[in-house]
Amino acid sequence: VTASLQVDFFKLITIHLLSYEFEYEHQKTKSSHLSFTPTDLGKILQDPDSRRELWSLMVLYKERIDHLKPFVVSYEHRNRQNMSSKYSIFHFDGLIKKGNQTYQFFSNSGQKIKNFHRYTYSNDKVLQTVWGKLINSILTSILNFSLFKSVKAALYHRTTLEYDHEKELSIDKSFAIDDVNKLSINLQKELFIKKYSRPLRKRFHRYVREFSGGYTALDQSVIDSLANKQLVPPLRLKTTVTLMSKALGYFNKVSENQVFKGLAKVCGSRKQARWEKPSTRRRMIKALLLNRRENCVRKIGKKLLSYKKELQAGKGIDLKKLNNFTKDLHNKIKKLAHLDYFYGKGNYFVDGVLQAKTPAEVSYTTYFRIGDFQGKGIIDKYVREQGLSSKSGRH
Repeated sequence: VTASLQVDFFKLITIHLLSYEFEYEHQKTKSSHLSFTPTDLGKILQDPDSRRELWSLMVLYKERIDHLKPFVVSYEHRNRQNMSSKYSIFHFDGLIKKGNQTYQFFSNSGQKIKNFHRYTYSNDKVLQTVWGKLINSILTSILNFSLFKSVKAALYHRTTLEYDHEKELSIDKSFAIDDVNKLSINLQKELFIKKYSRPLRKRFHRYVREFSGGYTALDQSVIDSLANKQLVPPLRLKTTVTLMSKALGYFNKVSENQVFKGLAKVCGSRKQARWEKPSTRRRMIKALLLNRRENCVRKIGKKLLSYKKELQAGKGIDLKKLNNFTKDLHNKIKKLAHLDYFYGKGNYFVDGVLQAKTPAEVSYTTYFRIGDFQGKGIIDKYVREQGLSSKSGRH
């Protein structure tokens, strides 16, 4: 589905001032995980049929397994659905994307042993260069294709929720699970700056300083180098926070007073004491007029209260309500230290990367991490524990 507002210059060049696109994608894949010992591999290579089938699988020519069936450890089926909404206002683009994936693991006898689901939500903002937008408009009008997309700056937010459940359930409908061990959440932020150029040079540099100083675990010397422009664009900063059972268990038990204290910090509220106390908090929530910062606390806080209400009533972990709260919090939070209010200090894992250049055009890359790694999520953790990540073949 596409809608647009455009301007025609002499009926030769069309420039889209405002456009909106909606896309839907559905895909299914099947995988087989095989395991061989060195002795097994020797026998396979000696048998012409088995050797031929192994080679066909390795070059993705064959889609069935016949002669190698005794070496199958498990089967995996994936069902993926994605919906994306893309909007464009001249040289500013935005993309909101939602996706559901189902991962089904079967034993070599065909019996289902695990059924995982993954829900993803992304909110991306991209600023193109004006010249890049104009050149693409000209090429599209004359030759009916776009040559390139010149990105000036971009900020990506991605929230991934994974859960273990026997039924195929949609995250868009309320349902609950009963155990935090069956759940994990990934929060990813990524900032890209192509160049410190006018008229947004100071603003871009401020974004880099805020991101590196607040939402990374970079060494202070590296943060100082970014602030002093000893490291410059093209620059990419990416941070991923992984919340497993320990962090989510803490979140379910933490007091509402502490969570609202954290929300007041995240939103930059100037009335933190009022949000911490239940009596004044209720009045703040019911207030008719609030400024932008206080309304931020109220908006996200109401989603938290809705989630906690179901949890305290013994109805389990409502994944829809948890996801609604988490993605709004993720879009607003700018400091890793603020996560402690919600998930507890030391209960989550952080990793990330910085890619930049020196003023002499020498590439620079460094990585960072905090906490104990337990997997990228419950699906990755299961695959690692079962040894499927290094012993798999896909067809």
